[in-house]
Amino acid sequence: MKKIKLLSLCVIVIILVSVLVIFSNAQDKKQLTFMMISRNIADPFHAIIANGAKNVCDELGVRFILKDSNTNLTTQLNLIDSAITMGVDGVAINAVDQKGVVPGIKALNDAGIPVVGFDCIAEGGKMIGAIGIDNYKVAQTGAVIMGKLLEEKYKGNIPSDGVILNIQGMMSILIAQERSNGFTDYIEKHYPQLKIASAQGNFNPTDANRVTSDLLTRYGNKVIGINLCTGCMADGVAAAVETSGYSLKDIIFVDNGNFPIDTKLIEEGKLDSSVVIPCSPQGILSMKILYWYVNGMTDKLPVPGKLLIEEGAIWSPATVIKGVVGPVIQENCSLLCPQDVPITDPILLANEIIALEK
Repeated sequence: MKKIKLLSLCVIVIILVSVLVIFSNAQDKKQLTFMMISRNIADPFHAIIANGAKNVCDELGVRFILKDSNTNLTTQLNLIDSAITMGVDGVAINAVDQKGVVPGIKALNDAGIPVVGFDCIAEGGKMIGAIGIDNYKVAQTGAVIMGKLLEEKYKGNIPSDGVILNIQGMMSILIAQERSNGFTDYIEKHYPQLKIASAQGNFNPTDANRVTSDLLTRYGNKVIGINLCTGCMADGVAAAVETSGYSLKDIIFVDNGNFPIDTKLIEEGKLDSSVVIPCSPQGILSMKILYWYVNGMTDKLPVPGKLLIEEGAIWSPATVIKGVVGPVIQENCSLLCPQDVPITDPILLANEIIALEK
């Protein structure tokens, strides 16, 4: 009888241990949750980034939560508080205000939640990585093609009284500052005889239309070129030119980003060139960095000085630099549409947007 009782006790112990082991393994393999806090999901550029993030999370078996700041700093800080309360496993954030969001980044640091930045990167706190582009260099790529096309058009005799309109983004945002400076620095150095007239289009076609109209009223047919911070404002600029009685076919017009309106204008012969900017890879790489970090895959994490190469990827080769908050991956942005990439290529933002809408 004692042997039977002892055997029964051993069986019970084994069952309990097995249950504990299974429970422990289940705990170890709990589903990860990553939150992406977008600056403005209504902007197609940010929607495509979010879609790329969601797709890679589905592949990795990670729960993906998307939150929209609606371009409001207070909303963004509240969303950060929500992420901390929820106890998510990682946060990717596109800063509404690169300085104003810093207290939120530090709060995530204090909570032990890893942070990745993308597009507009916070200027304080600590991040395990960030993904963006060298906006100064992007703008210089546009300036180079602007100069080349002007030289071709005027056969080397560019009018000395020519004016180039530089339609900026919202200049309180670093991206807009860097793109404006990159373009103007190059043109002023290589074409000092030209006048650059700048005005803020604020990343929307309405404001871009207004300031372009004002500048055309002021400079008239002396305008020989237009540089646009980002293609999301292109329809406003195009409408302003036509309403003012001029034709974009007579003006060298370049921009950045390859939005659907860019494709339309290129087809119509009104937009001469657009710098290709990788979009969905920002979301993909954001989630991958969080996943690698949480799972201890440190060999895959970005390291300053390292060159990231992925065959066939639009963002490759990418360089990793030392940023204020941590290592920053700078995607390759040296390609032009339609000069290097045809408007039918699926890697373009315009075609990603069309595919997402379908």
